[in-house]
Amino acid sequence: MANRRQRKAPGGANGPGNPVMIKCRDCGADFSVDLPACPYCGSENVPASVKEQYEYLQEVKNRKVDAGSMGKAAAKTMNRKITVVALIAAAALLLFIGFYVGKQQADSEKRQEQRKVDIQQLEELYQKNDFAAIKEILDKDDLLYSSSYQKYTELARAYYYITEGCDSIDHAVVMFESSMRTGYEYDMVTSLDFGLDWNFDGLRMLKALEDAGYLNDEESGVEYIRNISYKTLKDKLKLTDEDIAKGIAISAKNDYSVENQYAEIAETVVVNLGG
Repeated sequence: MANRRQRKAPGGANGPGNPVMIKCRDCGADFSVDLPACPYCGSENVPASVKEQYEYLQEVKNRKVDAGSMGKAAAKTMNRKITVVALIAAAALLLFIGFYVGKQQADSEKRQEQRKVDIQQLEELYQKNDFAAIKEILDKDDLLYSSSYQKYTELARAYYYITEGCDSIDHAVVMFESSMRTGYEYDMVTSLDFGLDWNFDGLRMLKALEDAGYLNDEESGVEYIRNISYKTLKDKLKLTDEDIAKGIAISAKNDYSVENQYAEIAETVVVNLGG
């Protein structure tokens, strides 16, 4: 008895031009029984799908038979080729590893030699207290914030902070004194914030080296740079050791969310300068 889901196409005969049609169980459309799925909604035609998968498995099986029918001599030749390829790949890998290790060692020796030359040059500049030149060398090689030359990087950064801060303070003082003579308003408290901030940051760095016991023999450099700052803070702004200690403590908190955090010290400066 014919499947009740199958029906003959119009015309009667199931010839080549009249395939057996079935109705999709999901969308109700008619399509050929030979199709694995409904061309309209994609619903699977289970009998056709099973047939397709069976044919695929048979094809795979036939391939395995063809591969299995290979003679012993051919299989031996293939294995020999595979072995040769593996040995060549292993030899190439060993050559690469040897080259890489050798290059790394050569590069390391080159860096060590360069470091010796750099340290000799930096130490000569250190003995002359030429921290501007030290900073220039470290900046050129992008080493100002590196730990590779710690003795010189720490001092160069402190020198940079303090000299930049002093330049800013010098400008603020000139403007303040001019305002005192001419009578125009000048916000000295706000103008001092940058210079005080950078000075106290630099002094904090120097204090850290001192507290650590001058592990890299930086004592003379610390004193030289500290005196640059003191010449401005003490001699020009007339700040006391207590004022400076307070500024270093504020710097140590590193709280940049506080606006104009050195305002109290700046107000002391204004009073000291007769404002």
